[in-house]
Amino acid sequence: MPTATARAAWGSGVAAPVETSGKIRLMQPRPNGNRFQAELDLAELDERDRPGMTWQAKTLELSRSNLVLVSRRMCYIGRHLAMAIHLIDDRPVPLLGRVVSCEYNDDGLYRIDLDLLKIEEGHSVYEWAHTSGLRRASKSRLPA
Repeated sequence: MPTATARAAWGSGVAAPVETSGKIRLMQPRPNGNRFQAELDLAELDERDRPGMTWQAKTLELSRSNLVLVSRRMCYIGRHLAMAIHLIDDRPVPLLGRVVSCEYNDDGLYRIDLDLLKIEEGHSVYEWAHTSGLRRASKSRLPA
């Protein structure tokens, strides 16, 4: 596997070699994203597409097809993540993504690169994002 400095030198627009099951292949170049900073709730989906335990992360970059974020929790490549992005609106924006890479960044944070996926109508991500927004709103209210 290439060193961190070699990976950084390739940048996001160049194909990088990736080792999979003993064979080395070229990973497709990642699109250059725009800087995008927001807080979001994440949950890994199980084999039945049900969200599991929720944790928080922060986004770094966003493009039409991928999202880059930093999280205290690592994720395995190929896993699907449900995301609820909390913007200024009262309701979070639900997204679904597949982990393409997860590397240790620094200070106990992991840099996770996701491919965004289309969410089918009636998917459990919608209900999960709605309840995630309700939980966050109830935590932010001040006691009377």
